[in-house]
Amino acid sequence: MSISKTKTTIKKQKIENPIINTIVHLLSYILGFIYATPVILVILFSFMNTEGIATNTLSFSNFTFEHYRSILNNPNNYQPFVTSIVFSALASIVAVLFMLLLARWVITNKDNKFVQIIEFIYYIPWLLPALFIALGLIIGYAVPHPLIFGNSVIGALWPLPVAYMITMLPTTLPYIKSAYYSFDNNLKDASRILGASSIRTFSKVVIPALLLTALALIALNFNGKLADYDLSAFLYHPNYPTLGIVIRLAADPNANINAKAINLVYSVLLMIISTLIMYFLYGRGTKISERQGGIQ
Repeated sequence: MSISKTKTTIKKQKIENPIINTIVHLLSYILGFIYATPVILVILFSFMNTEGIATNTLSFSNFTFEHYRSILNNPNNYQPFVTSIVFSALASIVAVLFMLLLARWVITNKDNKFVQIIEFIYYIPWLLPALFIALGLIIGYAVPHPLIFGNSVIGALWPLPVAYMITMLPTTLPYIKSAYYSFDNNLKDASRILGASSIRTFSKVVIPALLLTALALIALNFNGKLADYDLSAFLYHPNYPTLGIVIRLAADPNANINAKAINLVYSVLLMIISTLIMYFLYGRGTKISERQGGIQ
């Protein structure tokens, strides 16, 4: 969508061959059932008591809301959720805003070799595993360093959202660039002819046109880091564990059955949050775009 210049909506195309049409639909239903079954089971077992979870038994007699009450009423249980939401939201928003500015600079100076080198530097995290990035931050900034204003990553809260943002940058930049290339430059020209400054044109014309792409990237980045474990395992603050850390600890074979029950609830809450974000972005956003004259 982000690289499309077409101002009309995408229409469903029917498969004319009846045999192929039947096969495709049959395979789709089978795959849908395979994909949906684990999700449905996780949701159902999150409402089972510890006995039902321990014996893998679905029964109305085992139905309970106790695990949800345990998380929603206990600060120690919902604090990892809040921490992960705040860190992921901050990192995804900052990453997209920064790439909006960087991509504009890169496109404006696309023939400049120095700018091309700077752009390639931002793709480096794409080549590195999260473990390498976390270790690099620890080794490089374990002691107070001038580049981080005399601070250290040890025992600090900020390194984890910064690490999240670093891993988001290379996946965000190409989409933002594509969105810029799909933008109709006649709109910018019209704005300038009418007397608007470059900053006003950028804020009032360019940014609104790229808003759906930016929101989509924020949502995807947010969902991708909400349950992160790799970076969190090295950089999380002991007093503020993230959801990925808690889920991993609860998934340990030696963990008690209550921890496993809470893990199921965490999984359901994660699905709810991700679903709501994608609905408000794509479900409502698509309808808004259609009312405005087409999907951007």
